[in-house]
Amino acid sequence: MKATTEFIPICQIRVSEKQKRRVSRDKVERHRRRLEDGAELMAIEVNRLADGTYVIAGNGRHRYFAYLELGFTMIPVTPKTKELKLLLDRFFRKLLAPPHSRGGFSLSS
Repeated sequence: MKATTEFIPICQIRVSEKQKRRVSRDKVERHRRRLEDGAELMAIEVNRLADGTYVIAGNGRHRYFAYLELGFTMIPVTPKTKELKLLLDRFFRKLLAPPHSRGGFSLSS
């Protein structure tokens, strides 16, 4: 399945304290300069949360801060909601399945 890029308001992206602490000023500067020169940066992979906000999924925090510093109000993202939902659905189906159907052992043979 090919990922699609869409634009969302930058204010809908939540950044964790851990992500903020791990920001390299040099990387943000490089991305900022590229944006100022008219380059298109790769879309940021995000996961959509139940409240309608997004979190950065893995890499992308430096691009996010470059867009933020330049005053962008919309940001290109690749939502991972469907893939995450499919993985969670599969996980919970397996978790909630009777032990004999998931390959586990059962005390009542």
